[in-house]
Amino acid sequence: MTDVMISYSRKDLEFVRKLYGELSGQGRDIWVDWEDIPKTADWWSEIKDGVEKADSFIFVISPDSVDSEVCGWEINHAVELKKRLIPVLRRDVVDPTIKLKMHSSLNAHNWIFARDHDDFTQVVQQVVSAMDTDLEHVKAHTRLMVRAREWDKAARDASFLLRGNDLTDADRWFKNSVGKKPEPDSLHRQYIESSQKVAIARRRNLLLGISVSAVIALFALIAVWQAIRAENARNVAVAAQIEAQDLGLASNALVAQNNGDLDIAIALAMEANRPHFRPETLRALAEAAYAPGTSLRIEADAAVTTIALSPDNQSLFVGLEAEAATLYDLKTGSKIRSYGDDLAGMHQASFSSDGKTIFAVISTQNDAGGDINSIVLWDVATGDVTKSFTVDQVPVAAAMTSDAAHFLTADPNGTLLLWEVATGETTVLEENGGLILAMDISDDDSFVVTGSDNSLLKVWSLPDGNQINEVDITWDEVGGMGEVTGLVINHAGTAVFLGANYQTYHLVMKWIMEGDDSGYASLLGTTYTDHSDTIRYLATAKDERYLLTGSDDNHVILWDTYNGVPLKIMYTHENRVSGVMFTANGEHFVSSSWDKTVRLIDMNNGAQIARYQEANAPVWEVTFSPDGKYVIAGNSLTLIDVQTGEHGRTFQTGSDAQVFNLSFSPDGQWLDVGLEDGTVIVWDVATGKEIQRWQPFTQEVWISIFSPDGNYLLTTSQDGTAKLWDTATWSEICSIDYELDPVWAADFSPDSKNAVIGTQNGRADWVSIPDCKVIETKKDQGETWDVAYSLDGKLVAMGHDDNRVSVWNALTRQPVKELIGHHGKISGVSFSHDSAYIISGSYDNRVIVWDVATGQLLRTFIGHTTPVTDVTISPDGKIVVSGSLTGSLRLWHVHSPEELVEWTVNNRFVRPLTCDERIAYDATPLCSEAVATQ
Repeated sequence: MTDVMISYSRKDLEFVRKLYGELSGQGRDIWVDWEDIPKTADWWSEIKDGVEKADSFIFVISPDSVDSEVCGWEINHAVELKKRLIPVLRRDVVDPTIKLKMHSSLNAHNWIFARDHDDFTQVVQQVVSAMDTDLEHVKAHTRLMVRAREWDKAARDASFLLRGNDLTDADRWFKNSVGKKPEPDSLHRQYIESSQKVAIARRRNLLLGISVSAVIALFALIAVWQAIRAENARNVAVAAQIEAQDLGLASNALVAQNNGDLDIAIALAMEANRPHFRPETLRALAEAAYAPGTSLRIEADAAVTTIALSPDNQSLFVGLEAEAATLYDLKTGSKIRSYGDDLAGMHQASFSSDGKTIFAVISTQNDAGGDINSIVLWDVATGDVTKSFTVDQVPVAAAMTSDAAHFLTADPNGTLLLWEVATGETTVLEENGGLILAMDISDDDSFVVTGSDNSLLKVWSLPDGNQINEVDITWDEVGGMGEVTGLVINHAGTAVFLGANYQTYHLVMKWIMEGDDSGYASLLGTTYTDHSDTIRYLATAKDERYLLTGSDDNHVILWDTYNGVPLKIMYTHENRVSGVMFTANGEHFVSSSWDKTVRLIDMNNGAQIARYQEANAPVWEVTFSPDGKYVIAGNSLTLIDVQTGEHGRTFQTGSDAQVFNLSFSPDGQWLDVGLEDGTVIVWDVATGKEIQRWQPFTQEVWISIFSPDGNYLLTTSQDGTAKLWDTATWSEICSIDYELDPVWAADFSPDSKNAVIGTQNGRADWVSIPDCKVIETKKDQGETWDVAYSLDGKLVAMGHDDNRVSVWNALTRQPVKELIGHHGKISGVSFSHDSAYIISGSYDNRVIVWDVATGQLLRTFIGHTTPVTDVTISPDGKIVVSGSLTGSLRLWHVHSPEELVEWTVNNRFVRPLTCDERIAYDATPLCSEAVATQ
């Protein structure tokens, strides 16, 4: 076995030698092909053997490696084996034709930048960190894969199977691997399951052999004993089988979620938690249910061809391939009204801005069975047609102004018409100018943008219809002339987002209509393969940051327009997408498809209760009042009602100094803060009156906390001192000098008799109270950013700058375990009221809930877009609050297992597994239909 294999182009040989030397110097075992393996009959076997026996796989990205056939084979094999991939960018890949060859798995990982101008020392540190993450898990993955492949190559000979401690360790590894990278392969599962079956049979045979040698006089007793042992063995085997099945379902749920298959992800996760709750299966359910998902599903009788959202977001208009169109209540999914009972097809639809009129392009049939194509305006309230205009052919594209005074149509002959609704008069804006495939009107009705099959985007003023701008999106690098297949104008009216076909490429682009960039449209994304088919539907959120695209490849993708990158596949339909629309607040979107469904997708993390923007400065500290009714954060220092969100009293510091720490007295009567300028302030919470103000430090006050008995206040500073104060007199009791080592973290024990203090330079002290005597010092802990005692006084948690949470026995002062899962420094830690959970916040923007007993990750709260600076949990353990570097606060549910299931049923679309799915995912018991088809 080796630690890592490096795949690279020979043109990067010197860099690889340098990297090899640094890693080897740290005791790493590395597989590298220095001399070029001769291409004999065994050359590929030797390469595959190198990949298979390596724990991790480094791919050195450069134009030559991406273009290399052998490098391509190597990474394909690594991905097939689910190896940990570590992409290292040595040279930028600029050529579009080469960029197309880049393996898609590389884009799913964070790249380590190792170009000439990058810091090589930092490169090595990042590579080592990537290799060491979950190292035991990765090594077990490699070791078991090697043995499993040997078993598979030997025609699955039973002599190659695991037994004894090897089997026990492998089974434990598989159960604990849910959500970890790299994921177990199906061959892992088959190998372990086969080993378990043989082990059970071996034990059964052993018992039978013992019975044969038994004495006749004891035959009956031995028979009873055998039966008990056999029954116990069966029970153990059944329990193990059920647990393995549950963990397999949970693992498949996470895979489905990553692929955008939200329905199956939730169905599998719900099944994995029946009837038993396990940390791994609960995590899978939480990730599937809390992730943006379907909160409402409408199933139509025919393919859905168009949708329109009412301006008040209360109702949704749904048009079908054939059948009447329907208006639905968007909250309940119930039908409000039908439109056009004799429709033969619905092609496009939209609402007027007052919500009173629906514009639609429809087809009906005449008595002879032929199609009649029309533009109609329906009265939303009555369903009556208020205007109807017959056209010879179904328009390829059409749009109505928001005031319902005009609309435009583009017919298959290349004619663009502007219609006046009141008179029916038309104005020809363009003839034979190319087939217009898409159009959109600005929010203020002042202009329309059209896109055609001849690479042209044109802007026409309204209502006069004069052409005022155009841009050519011809792009030789990807095939020359492009077809504009879908477009949307941003709400500000300054830019156009479009979908375009270039031969086999389907791209998302942005055209800024004014300024230096107005002469061209730029590509969104870093590859040409985000969508694999025509992009027809686009929608922008009100805040302009996010873009949705819907494609004939069945995918709905969310984009970050600020950074120009795709964020994730939000949903995968079973047929091509026929519409995407954001709700007004941008927190939900609607997607429809030819798969006969319409979905309302909740964009928020379901665990999030509320979000507040409290200040334009970092929230360095956030806490609950002792009764759990209020939450408060620095720098705003405003009491927020947890239930209503109402903002109450604000405490004034009288200076511009930032608030670095705050705490309530245990009875909730006082609030104290520590400021950037070394000042400490105490207020009466009920009156807002300042009780005490003093400046014990000349530098930042990092910690200012009351003891649980209320008798003491502990303060620490950037200047390297910690001071204890008597809250009856506000006089200093004692202090500790850390010799200029900044003191960043501290917490009292629940009995107020001890404190733990952590410093920037890696020192952690256990200190007795009230004499400030250092009981024991632990050195070399790394920067300690936060400390928390469990409320039962048995454990201490510390958050460090090396991305880990260390857990200590508070009595013996010995380390118990480390919690690994964050990818940034740990800025906050907190225990739940029952000491069952640890909550951690990190500069990786995430909040994680950990199971204290097992050390397993239970929940991940995702929503912050900047580093999380602090976390704490409410006194009843049901709500977590987190603060961020940009001043935002978020409140999160901490549901019990039963509450999580209930929340999922009430807030997400949940369906049972089909019979075929139960077979495919090995979900027992199988339903009768599945049994019948076996």
